[in-house]
Amino acid sequence: MIVRLGVWISTLACLVIILSFGMWAADEGRSGSKTQVAKINDAFATPAPSAQGEAERQKQHGQAREFIDDVDDDLLSPFAGVASTDNDWAKRLIPALLGLLLYGVAFRLALAYLPKS
Repeated sequence: MIVRLGVWISTLACLVIILSFGMWAADEGRSGSKTQVAKINDAFATPAPSAQGEAERQKQHGQAREFIDDVDDDLLSPFAGVASTDNDWAKRLIPALLGLLLYGVAFRLALAYLPKS
């Protein structure tokens, strides 16, 4: 029972990370030429934005998208400062990959050692 619940939690965490990154990437693709303007206000570049960045993001996104982004922020907050670069893609991709490794691989490996009852 606990193992099955853990697998579901792991799967949901990975889906949220992938979904949030995909939506962010779609936004980046749409904004194309606006990238230079966005660098001035670096509100969305990191997985766990500042309070000001969070407020800006809430203005631009709907309730469902904001919920997904908030859960993603919580899941990836341990990795938010790992990528110290000016590249926005690296700032998002590296924490996302680390989150997938932790929640999708390491967590499931730990679950495999629990007794199956």
